[in-house]
Amino acid sequence: NNVKVDVDLIDSMAKGLKLTLGGAMNLHKRNVNAKVASAYKDGNIANKNSLDLFKGPLLSSDFVIGRDGFLFGVETGLDLSKGSSPNKYNFSLGYNVPEYALSLHLSDKTDKVSASYYHRASYSVEACARASWDRRSENMNFEVGSKYTVDKDLFFKSKIDSQGRLGLSMTQTVRPGVKVNFAALLDTVKISENAHRIGFGLNLEA
Repeated sequence: NNVKVDVDLIDSMAKGLKLTLGGAMNLHKRNVNAKVASAYKDGNIANKNSLDLFKGPLLSSDFVIGRDGFLFGVETGLDLSKGSSPNKYNFSLGYNVPEYALSLHLSDKTDKVSASYYHRASYSVEACARASWDRRSENMNFEVGSKYTVDKDLFFKSKIDSQGRLGLSMTQTVRPGVKVNFAALLDTVKISENAHRIGFGLNLEA
């Protein structure tokens, strides 16, 4: 019952520019939708825009620029039927090198703030931390994680957050194409209650 058609024009108007004309229809509900989108990437600059013609119309756009490990990004959303004031805007700032990475995010009209840090101390040891704060509810969350690689076939992961939830996992490559994973999520605040989870996974690749 769903029919979708997309037409892409790649590098036809400018190098690195992709234009997309899309339409969709639900034959059962008789819903029709159409979008016009563009994407541009050249060196350290990337930009995406999308206009949803039958919903709003809704216009969304994002822009990212990077140089020497630094990244800055902006995302905006606008409902054209409600005026020219953006109903969504997010900002990101980051710095990324092979050994570590830092990032700062402002989202939900800057009401939510989050920061993260990743560090590769060695081939075997990786660590990360993330903190977030909601200005409206004044809730703050914090979590710390780590990864220990024994060799190319075995590694361990752990994570604990400010709610007292502790996650542990082990992944083992039994042979090429076969991986097994054991994981547990423990609630250290309710250690004597039935609030814990244990899981097992098997991944097969041909």
